[in-house]
Amino acid sequence: MEALKIQPKAKMTMHQLDLHRQEIETLRLCQFPYIVSMKNVFEDSENLYISMEYLKGGDLSAYLDKQSHKLAEERVKSIVITLLKAVEFMHSHGIAHRDLKPKNILLIDDTPDSDVKIADFGLAVCLEPIKKCQSSAGTPNFVAPETLLGFPSDQAVDMWSMGIITHLLLTGKLPFPEAESLSSQKS
Repeated sequence: MEALKIQPKAKMTMHQLDLHRQEIETLRLCQFPYIVSMKNVFEDSENLYISMEYLKGGDLSAYLDKQSHKLAEERVKSIVITLLKAVEFMHSHGIAHRDLKPKNILLIDDTPDSDVKIADFGLAVCLEPIKKCQSSAGTPNFVAPETLLGFPSDQAVDMWSMGIITHLLLTGKLPFPEAESLSSQKS
């Protein structure tokens, strides 16, 4: 079974269309067991279609809610190791996801011990060695400080996000809930 992401072109700026095409190219590079796989891409005059594997377990945020934000350490360890393998793969190919968060981590099925996969590469960038990204992207509670402060960043931003996710999985709480308000004050 596959999921179909339909993007109406009429509602997109040229920049947004370029970002979707960049996401497609990134997904083509990211063929890995713990990253959602793209099956096919096609477009017509009205829409851009991305066919992806269907994962029926929902996202990690909903899973945490179902578990009342209480996971056993072994379960957290399993999830984090899986995610780190995917992040290592992305980084070895020069890719920074830049928006790792529970909503962008999907469970394969709805069993309590389901494996997870990283999804949504809409903000991902492919960086050459020693090159940094000049643009800011990410979700406030999970984004690295250098991004919030507008400094150039690299793949290390994903490791910051992994630390936040690990903390959330272990404690059920965000370590810096004030990050949301800091971000809104900056804009």
